[in-house]
Amino acid sequence: MTRKPWIYTKSTSLNPDGAFSLGQIIVEPKDPFYILQPRGPFPIPDELAPEHTGRDNATVSDNSELSVNWRGWIRAVGIPLGVETNGQAAKKDEEEWHVKSLEDSIFWPDVAYVRSAMGHSDVPETLKGFGFKRRVYMVTGIRIARGAVLQTMTNQSSLELGGIVEGSIADAAVPLSGGGVVGIRAQINTAQTAQNVQDFVFAYKLNEVSYRGIVTHKPYNKGEVSGGPLPPKLEDSQRATLDDFKVIGLDEDEFDGDESEGFDYLKDEFGVVVNLVPK
Repeated sequence: MTRKPWIYTKSTSLNPDGAFSLGQIIVEPKDPFYILQPRGPFPIPDELAPEHTGRDNATVSDNSELSVNWRGWIRAVGIPLGVETNGQAAKKDEEEWHVKSLEDSIFWPDVAYVRSAMGHSDVPETLKGFGFKRRVYMVTGIRIARGAVLQTMTNQSSLELGGIVEGSIADAAVPLSGGGVVGIRAQINTAQTAQNVQDFVFAYKLNEVSYRGIVTHKPYNKGEVSGGPLPPKLEDSQRATLDDFKVIGLDEDEFDGDESEGFDYLKDEFGVVVNLVPK
């Protein structure tokens, strides 16, 4: 099965210097606005410093992975190609994205970092509100468009037979087989407008986080775009055992409360696990 770790944002609203950044925890994998750390993610230590790559002046014909993903984002958001008005005059608007540079930032969190992030900001209280039955996701990669601007090209042309249409292109006299001439003049006006230049996240990748006696995480590969390096393999010895982290999450499978040693499971009157505490 093809790995598809990257997900398109389909938005220009995610500021790369804002809360949606590496280490952020989100609830829905394809909803980047549902964040659980509104004041920013848990700080990334120096030993987990992100890897950065970039490409300046990316063009439409550029076949680098970043540029291919950028073109995919443009198709995903839907750029209109223009509308014809009528048979006598046609007006066509074309919108094109231009970008100064494309950037890529990826980091490989270890379980110690993931565990700290799960206790940061609004994450614990939110999981408690979910009854500890929802998986969450950590942002481990972002792709950024810097200096992006949407330019609109407007082309208007007019064509009339049997008379002259005022315009900026010289007339042409076309003889008819029955005598006389038909004057033809075409009018072509081109206007270019641009929206504000902006920087935004156009794609991101995630790790799926499970918290069930031990904190584990793995790459989320049900996105929209393939590509990118494989993460380092996580050994069993690198998994973090919970001690003072007082939540437990459930998979799709029913949890029977006997999968983790060294912990007591607190249940409500209906037998549902509501908390996890060390023995």
